[in-house]
Amino acid sequence: MARYIRLNDFYGSVDLADELPGEIYFSILGQMDRFWKQEHIFRNDGMRLSTVVNERLIPRYSLWTRILAHTIHNPSRPFRVKYQEAGAYDISEIKNKLLQYVAADDDDLTQFMHAADISDSLDRSNSFDDIVDLIEQVKGRGEGTLRAGYAAISKSLRALLTRTNSDAFVIIEEPMGNVVQFIGSRSEPLVIDVPTEALSREAKDHAQRLFTSLGGRFFENQPMYDRVGGTIVGTREVFQMELNTDVRHATNVALRVLREVFRLPDTARLIITEN
Repeated sequence: MARYIRLNDFYGSVDLADELPGEIYFSILGQMDRFWKQEHIFRNDGMRLSTVVNERLIPRYSLWTRILAHTIHNPSRPFRVKYQEAGAYDISEIKNKLLQYVAADDDDLTQFMHAADISDSLDRSNSFDDIVDLIEQVKGRGEGTLRAGYAAISKSLRALLTRTNSDAFVIIEEPMGNVVQFIGSRSEPLVIDVPTEALSREAKDHAQRLFTSLGGRFFENQPMYDRVGGTIVGTREVFQMELNTDVRHATNVALRVLREVFRLPDTARLIITEN
């Protein structure tokens, strides 16, 4: 888990680091505009840090050099840097900064995760580690794992609600064979469906408690068809819940099933199939 979150107001950049560098390259524009003063460093112990550069080492650039730096020639050079503690921070400071960056984003932060989902995840983030996990998802790291599940699942469910085929679905499968299924379409609500075939007795009990608390239902003899609108070929046990078109809620319910029923770690691989 990263020890530092680094945010830069000038670039709107978001980075994670285990260690801070002792040397940083600054372009001529970076030197003139003191880019390091626009950086916010948050350490995992609740302390904010500021970057310190010996400004006496910065040359007095000529007008011509400054003009070139704004156009075609803006070279960089290394500077030794130090870091000093600048007081404690509240977790809301990081959350607010990230929301500002997302609002002004040029698709860099929203390449792997929808802006509304980032906002929703920030609402649910209560610690430094929660925000580090979110940044990992925003950066597309851990893709295909439960840690990045919110982004991947919500993206698939949003796509599901645009489909017009009657057999549209999303299936989320984990390595042991347990699955979470969704049906829905442009004209039909989202319905989560968790079959019990591969569930242990303990997992089934967890599912019963979870779906009961959320207003879902357990069907003991639900018909199984060979195809949509086809012939009944048997029955099955299944937990189900209608979720209207609320992608955020549906995603959160799916994650609760994966974590609380299937008891998966954040590193578990997920296979998401769409039709």
